Amino acid sequence: MRSQSIKVLIDEIIQVIRPKNIITKSTEEFLIFLDEQGVEQELRVDKITIKE
Repeated sequence: MRSQSIKVLIDEIIQVIRPKNIITKSTEEFLIFLDEQGVEQELRVDKITIKE
């Protein structure tokens, strides 16, 4: 997965993240990404909306 920044909506807040990887745990997909402060985060992909 490329490490380019994308704008997304997480918990009603627009954020710019840098995706790192997608993993599967118990049939659910999770995105591993760096948040705006450079901290690695993991969140279910259905909780993230890509913004243009």
